[in-house]
Amino acid sequence: MTKDQVETKPTIGSNVEELTYRNLDFVIWDIGGQESLRKSWSTYYVQTDVVIILRNRKWQINGCCAVKGEGLPEALEWIANNI
Repeated sequence: MTKDQVETKPTIGSNVEELTYRNLDFVIWDIGGQESLRKSWSTYYVQTDVVIILRNRKWQINGCCAVKGEGLPEALEWIANNI
C-alpha cells in the first residue's frame, strides 16, 4: 500500500490500478458509470479472465479512505479470504 496522498476526481472514462496482496494479483478498474459511457463498457473486457460481480453472496461494508489508505488493508484481507 502506498502512503502517498492521491488526488481524486470523478471518473471520466476509466482508472486502472494493479496491486498484489497475499500473492493475489488484483487489476482494479474504476469504470465511469455515466450513461453516455456505458456503450464502451464491453471494450474493457477484451482478454479478461474473470469479472467478479457479487450478487446474492456474502458481503461486507468496510469503512475506508482511498486518499489516506485507511481501511484498505482490511478490505483486501476480506476479499482475499472470501473469493
